[in-house]
Amino acid sequence: MLNREEIAFDAAGEDILVAVLSDRTRLEAIVICDSGRILLSDLARQTTSELGHLRFEPWKLNLQVHTSGSFVGITQKNGTLGVILNLTDPAFEKRLERGDYCANVSEFPIAFFSKNGRTYLIHGTDWNRLDITCLDSDELLTERVVAYDEATDTETNYFDYFHSSLLVSPDAKYFVSNGWHWHPYGRITLYPIDKFLVEFEDSHLDIDLVAKDEPEEATYQQGWDLPTCWLDDQTLAIGYNRGIGYYGKRNFPSEVLLVGVPDAAVMKRVPFDGFRVGVEGDVEGSLHVDHDRQLLLGLNKNSGLLIGDLDGNTKARHPELSSHHYSERHGLYYKFHKRDNRIELIRVDL
Repeated sequence: MLNREEIAFDAAGEDILVAVLSDRTRLEAIVICDSGRILLSDLARQTTSELGHLRFEPWKLNLQVHTSGSFVGITQKNGTLGVILNLTDPAFEKRLERGDYCANVSEFPIAFFSKNGRTYLIHGTDWNRLDITCLDSDELLTERVVAYDEATDTETNYFDYFHSSLLVSPDAKYFVSNGWHWHPYGRITLYPIDKFLVEFEDSHLDIDLVAKDEPEEATYQQGWDLPTCWLDDQTLAIGYNRGIGYYGKRNFPSEVLLVGVPDAAVMKRVPFDGFRVGVEGDVEGSLHVDHDRQLLLGLNKNSGLLIGDLDGNTKARHPELSSHHYSERHGLYYKFHKRDNRIELIRVDL
């Protein structure tokens, strides 16, 4: 059953480009306008305040918005520029920039985590380099020299890997980069945060998604930026499909692979048909978890929402939610209607 609610919101007379619910307790949205203005819309009170203005053209190279408490990160998804804002401090602005090598096919890597009352940002500064900054002090914690020319295993801090989307574990002890190696082929890499602060990319562990009984030729993960979420502090859930590259046939069933940390090993393969599968078997969509009910939630533009349990049983399908997003904080599926400035909020009851 779908419980639907619609709320009108004030966009200050602007045309909306992107709107995303924040992860704070109150129901509010970060709104980015075609003009570059950034607004905070309190949906309960139907009031709007201005946060700032983008210093780069907002309509170029897509935009992605990440929130963590009072901090908001806005980056060009397939570009090189970004900014961090603080909802409680109008004067705060931290600009981000990464190298442009293959940025058009790698998401701008960005993720927040909190520890001991402070907020930290993991952010890409080059195609193969991540840094960690304490946002409260603006202190860079990962200063080092990376040698690029004629790289060998002996050169300093060189990692032959393209970082892409990032995801931090709930306990802020690990993060993963959903990136790729040149040839190209996808490979998710796992990092213990404390170790990364000392050893940087050398601290990584590769997550091998290929089953042990696969043919010898089938050694590579098909794509990158796979649908991924943390099931709990010790378990990463990854959307996957074997693909057709080495098998000569289509219609492989999709799965969610449960990977344990710190071993970075696949513990369980759960049948889960909640993704769009590309021609080569790469999976597209987003993956979330309902922690209270221990259910997997898959959203994609073709077949909408699929809800399944950890034993591979489908609990519900809602193809009408093919253009909706999910807010884990509020347990809501939502969609902004730009033409008439309203937000559609949906709660799914099983």
